[in-house]
Amino acid sequence: MAPTQNGTLSSETAYELLSDPHRRYVLDRLDVDERITVDELVGELSTWKREEPVDRRVRKRVRIDLVHNHLPRLEDHGLIEYAPSTEVIVVTADPERTLSPVIEVADAIDAD
Repeated sequence: MAPTQNGTLSSETAYELLSDPHRRYVLDRLDVDERITVDELVGELSTWKREEPVDRRVRKRVRIDLVHNHLPRLEDHGLIEYAPSTEVIVVTADPERTLSPVIEVADAIDAD
């Protein structure tokens, strides 16, 4: 489902997409048209909010979640393009504009 004609998603869809901290991280981390590889993103997410050393199991779990859950959801809603063959991710829509109905709520959640 792509954004509506005014460029935003429904509040329900926006809440669903922002309900996971990893999806919020991806959208907050990247600017429109910025490219990042899955490996780079896995490296960042694996160490995000962790003080202890990260082992291969953590990186593998993060990779699986990204590739099989989070990236496809964001792509299905027109927020990113993800090319599995090259493992490149590009943000294609301005998350603040597209998700504007709930951005303030998500920011409040992250502040807690």
